[in-house]
Amino acid sequence: ITGIGASAGVEIEVFDRPFEARSRSEYTAAVLKRIQVLDAGPAALFLDPDTGLLPNRASPKHVTPDEVRALWDALRPRDWLVLYQHASRETNWIAKRREAFEAAVPGAHVVQFLSRNGARDVALFAASRTRGPA
Repeated sequence: ITGIGASAGVEIEVFDRPFEARSRSEYTAAVLKRIQVLDAGPAALFLDPDTGLLPNRASPKHVTPDEVRALWDALRPRDWLVLYQHASRETNWIAKRREAFEAAVPGAHVVQFLSRNGARDVALFAASRTRGPA
């Protein structure tokens, strides 16, 4: 993935610390620490849990709304937060997960990206921070 960034003229940093469910808070703290020392300029934080955001009883395959909110609060103006979301078995899963993401990034305008021709079981939700933390 870093090679793709280089060919596009942007720096991509992969946070490759292994995630373990028993140490969720330590993992999130390590990501927050890394965000705090980012160089100036807009950044995009891409969250890629195995299946996405789950508001209740998150497994190791999910990110929680509290974790999304903590990361959102750490971002600077003009930074982006992007979340990979895999389809759930519930109807209207895109709207439900978008609502949960919007609740975790209060006041942000959320955009979603869906594939027209490819994966119909994936959505990306993104929000740009326009001002500092609430």
